[in-house]
Amino acid sequence: MSSFSPVPRKSHIIFRPTWSCTECARRKVRCDKQIPCQPCVKRGTQDRCSRGAAVDGVAVRASEEGLGSDTAVDEAQVAASQESHEQLTAVVAQLLRRVDRLERQQATSSFSTAPRSAQVVDTAAAAAAATAAAVSAATSSSPSASFPQAESPSSASTIGHAPLAIATTTSNSPASPTKSSLVSTQHLAQEEAHQGNGEETSVTIEYLALGKNRRLGILGVSRDPHTATAPTTNLLEWPHELALVPAVAAMLLPDRALRYILTFHTDAVQWQHACIHSQTFERQAQDYMDIGVAGGPDDDEGDLNDETRKARRWHSVDTLWLALLLSIQTITLHQMPAEDIRSLFPGRKRDALVDDSLAAVRACLDAGDFMRRPNFFACQAIAILSVCGHNVVDSNLLSSLLAVGIKTAQMLNLHVLGAESERVRREVEALAATGVHADGALRRRLVTLEMGKRVWWSLTQQDYFAIPFRGVSLVHPHQHDTPFPSNVLDTDLGRGCWRLLDDSELSLTLKQRITSVSADVLCRFFNALPRSGATLADHVEPYEASLLRLLPSHSQGHTIPRSSDPRLTFGAALARYLNISVRHKMLVVHRAFCGRSPAIPGELQRSQRIAVDLARAILSHCHMGATSTRPGSALLAAMWTTAYHAVAAATVLAMDMLAQPRDRSASWARRREVEQAQEVLRSMAARSPIAARGVSLLTSLLQQHEAGPQARDTAVKTVSWQDEERGRNAPAQKRARLAEPDRSSVELPGQQEEPVWTDAGAGAPLEWDQFQAIVSMLEHVPDMGSLFDGSLGDPFAST
Repeated sequence: MSSFSPVPRKSHIIFRPTWSCTECARRKVRCDKQIPCQPCVKRGTQDRCSRGAAVDGVAVRASEEGLGSDTAVDEAQVAASQESHEQLTAVVAQLLRRVDRLERQQATSSFSTAPRSAQVVDTAAAAAAATAAAVSAATSSSPSASFPQAESPSSASTIGHAPLAIATTTSNSPASPTKSSLVSTQHLAQEEAHQGNGEETSVTIEYLALGKNRRLGILGVSRDPHTATAPTTNLLEWPHELALVPAVAAMLLPDRALRYILTFHTDAVQWQHACIHSQTFERQAQDYMDIGVAGGPDDDEGDLNDETRKARRWHSVDTLWLALLLSIQTITLHQMPAEDIRSLFPGRKRDALVDDSLAAVRACLDAGDFMRRPNFFACQAIAILSVCGHNVVDSNLLSSLLAVGIKTAQMLNLHVLGAESERVRREVEALAATGVHADGALRRRLVTLEMGKRVWWSLTQQDYFAIPFRGVSLVHPHQHDTPFPSNVLDTDLGRGCWRLLDDSELSLTLKQRITSVSADVLCRFFNALPRSGATLADHVEPYEASLLRLLPSHSQGHTIPRSSDPRLTFGAALARYLNISVRHKMLVVHRAFCGRSPAIPGELQRSQRIAVDLARAILSHCHMGATSTRPGSALLAAMWTTAYHAVAAATVLAMDMLAQPRDRSASWARRREVEQAQEVLRSMAARSPIAARGVSLLTSLLQQHEAGPQARDTAVKTVSWQDEERGRNAPAQKRARLAEPDRSSVELPGQQEEPVWTDAGAGAPLEWDQFQAIVSMLEHVPDMGSLFDGSLGDPFAST
């Protein structure tokens, strides 16, 4: 059989072009052949939606014998089409900015309260017509015709390269979008910053016809048009149309009173919370007060009357920034001296002013939609109320606000600032080594970073301080890495200088830094403390030593932090506060240890003796602060924590007075200590419901001691708080303050607020767990916290 080899035939292989985009081809999903395609739009990846170089260059690519001349013609046509597309995109972007500018001018001039949807139809129709005309002109002209180039929109403020986006957090003005949104990853933020040059024209026209602005979002969620393009320097750039709330109008104070309040806040209150950057907030407040006055940014009519000025300011600024301003105003009014209140507000009571100001804060938070719109201003306002407002805000409301503030801060990624902090530190150190000053962008990053750390730890420390009473915390210690606030001066931050101070040097952040460290120590202590079998050496002394190092006299060799800034005059008050607060945390540690069945005999009595010594030291500092004439000493009594710490210490001394039988002289010496503690609490009772409640408690315990051992055998078993009445009138009763105290005796609140102690038969003297329960009742936490351990209604249940 003859063999032969087949003759190879020359074949022409035709490569069919794929009109699917490269992203859909990579994912192997169906593409609608449009650029950008709907699958990419839904995934938020339209910036990567393209057909690739092969398809864009030629429609059909043949084999070696392909049509070379046709390919060259196609390439030229595609290049011309791309150039025309870029020019057309620039025209559309310019029209978008013009439409937005016209809408803002119309809203600024009218301040109409009608729904915005009523005005969108005409604007969208005009925009669609203008865009259609531009498209027609562009398609009829040559590809080489010149078009105005679009400016890239400014992105939302972010913290460097970290996955964090805070809407207008450190702007020079409180003006910000009413509906700002959150971009939770840096990648999406970068896409949003450059999307103006990459949107496909036909889809943009469709969105304009619908009155919408096509923005990148998460999983296709519609975004507000003001998210990425809102400037932060013009107060009237994005006015909102909500009607002025009467509660807010009543507390938008005249400029004279507001300036005095803000000055007092800077001098005497800001160091207590440190939740704002001084220079930034001062600029924001000045911009706010310039609205509606001659020479201001909106000076078209000269000075306005009071009502019109209030309406103009309400419409011009972010309502959540107003909530921040009013929260500062609320706390400052509560802590200001009585003579200042009488001078600024003749005929008005402090209580009414504080209550009205708090109502205005709540109204602004609601108007700003703070539950749905994550906003840094809202976090700042909640943090200030949580740190300083326990004598002002109802307990249940405060706990709810704290929970909302923590979750909002987590949505803003304030809990993961560790990597960004390290990046900023390296950049600042590199610039310092070369002698180059930080530019504006780095200064803003530095301020925003430090403010994020301060606000996060303000919320976290309040959560950790409630662990002894609730048994739980909202913030898991292993699920956040934000460092403690740095001890730096606000003036240095404003200049882009990260000059870290020693903890012996005074700054507005020093108090918050030390309390944050003590809160972290307390959280670690309770996580390590076993339910039983604890020992002092393993479970108390390491944490006690960490707290002891925070005392000014222990770690710094002197009692008052020194300051290089003459404007910082609160050093004596801060030193006194730290001596009280840190010792109180040590007292909490020993109280918890005594309630957990220590493993070694004799350690219970030893821990109780340490607790009594700590209580005496706390009351000694409270007494010296109340009688001191040093500048700033009066600030100590105005802080809610001072009264709470004094009540806890006084209760320890009272329990020690009743605990064991002693000779008559020793017993009456301890009674005298309790009476002195009662006098200290009386001096605070006018402003502090906690102190007033402590006075009543000590009165009952002193009566038991005076009645003798037989009466003291009657154990306290039940407490009636009349929950229904207290819940109905909680805000008023929470802040039931008396007239300004310059008298020795203080009238106590009504009986419905006071515990009603009843006999429950003969029993043993008050034990340590009963003492813990009494102190727990004095802590203002919601009753729902008892649901975690099933002890709701039983004040002496073991913790």
